[in-house]
Amino acid sequence: AHPDVKTVGGFDYFGESESYGSAGISCLLTKGLGMSALVGATNNNTIGIAGIAGSAELYMAKVDEANCDTLTYEQSPSAVFEALEDLASSDNAMGSPVPDVVLISQHFEGPCPTSFQNAIDELNENNITIVASSGDEGGLVGNYYPANCQNVVTVASVDEIGRPESDSNLSVHVDVTAPGESFIPLNGNDSWGKANGSNYAAAKTAGAIALVKSNYPELSAEEVYSAVVESSVPYGDIAGDCTMGDYCGEGYLN
Repeated sequence: AHPDVKTVGGFDYFGESESYGSAGISCLLTKGLGMSALVGATNNNTIGIAGIAGSAELYMAKVDEANCDTLTYEQSPSAVFEALEDLASSDNAMGSPVPDVVLISQHFEGPCPTSFQNAIDELNENNITIVASSGDEGGLVGNYYPANCQNVVTVASVDEIGRPESDSNLSVHVDVTAPGESFIPLNGNDSWGKANGSNYAAAKTAGAIALVKSNYPELSAEEVYSAVVESSVPYGDIAGDCTMGDYCGEGYLN
C-alpha cells in the first residue's frame, strides 16, 4: 500500500484470495504499485507524483508472486487468463464495474493461445481496451503473449527522445511506444525510486486511455485504439527517430 495510490478493489488470482496487495513483501519488487501510480496516483495531494488519470478508479488483479530472494516474479498464465475471463462480468471477483481499460504487464513465451484471444475479443466487444507491455527480453514481440494477440494495444519502451530501449521487445505487433524510465512509489509510506521498462511505458499508455475514456465514455474500443495510435507523434518529428521501421509501431505516445 502507498498513500499516493488508492485502490478501490482487487483480487489475488494467483493465490485465489481477496488479499491482493503487496503486504508482507520486504523487498522493492513493486511493479504493480508503480504501474498503478503512473495510471492513477492521486493528483494535487502534495505527495509523490500525479497520475495521468488521477481520478481513475483502480482495481488490482494480482496474477504473479514476488520472490525477494531472487528478485524475480513467478508468473502464471492461468491466473492472467482467469482474470481476463472474469473481467467481462460486472460481478467479477475484483468487485469492479466493467472496466474501461485493462493493463497487463505479464508476458509468456509462445503464440497467442486461442483461450486468451477469445477472452480478449470478448472484452473488446464490451468496449474494454486491453493494453499490454511488449516485454523486455530484447527480442521480438511476436514470440510473447498476450502482447502478440489481436485487439491489444501493445506498447514498447523508448527513451525520452524516442530511441528504443535496448532490451525492449519490438516487432510489427507494436502499436505505439512510450518512455519506459519512470519515477514510481516503492513499498513503504514515503519511498520512491526510478524504474525502467515496457511495463511502465504500457502504464502511461493505459493512463492516457483512461483519461480519454473519462472525457468520452461513449467511445468504443476501436475508437479508443484509433485515438491513441493515430494521435501518436511520428518518429521523424522527434529527435530520436526509430530506425527499426514498422517494429516501433505508429509513433510515440502523445
